[in-house]
Amino acid sequence: SPCEAGVRHVSIEQLICGRGIILMYHFLHEEKENMNLPYNPNLFDGVTITVDALEQPGSLQEKAIFLFLRLFGAEIGNICLKAAPLGGVFIPGAISIRLVEKMKIPQYFLEHVWNKGRMDKMVKPIPIAVLKTEFLGLGGAFVFALRKLRDESQDSSAETALSRMYFPSAVSL
Repeated sequence: SPCEAGVRHVSIEQLICGRGIILMYHFLHEEKENMNLPYNPNLFDGVTITVDALEQPGSLQEKAIFLFLRLFGAEIGNICLKAAPLGGVFIPGAISIRLVEKMKIPQYFLEHVWNKGRMDKMVKPIPIAVLKTEFLGLGGAFVFALRKLRDESQDSSAETALSRMYFPSAVSL
């Protein structure tokens, strides 16, 4: 249970990340309807759960990912309402890259983004895309370092090349 896992409180940030996938996997096992599904009590790797979910339809791992995507979609919808990002929402991260095909299925993700009651008309037109790089944070650090070097050397060719490498295209949902 989450209490046994050392979780003292629950926030959305703790659930829409790799650790959240692990918590959901173990939580869902405790539900009566899932007791008959294969379960590994020693599985504490979000990547493994994600890969297993994609390879094993109907598994506990797939149910955990489905729950994860519903919560993730709902939070993206909340962000759309709070910030009104008319230029779009760009989602980074390795989990999103692995799950992009599932995210394109409306009942997995997009319906939960859009499910905002009378405000759904405000959310639906906002473009949503998954960035196709796992190393976005590293890319930003590299660009910052290169700009510091450029300021000293007046050469911007390396900065441009690294910017293209770490800030590639996105997959629209």
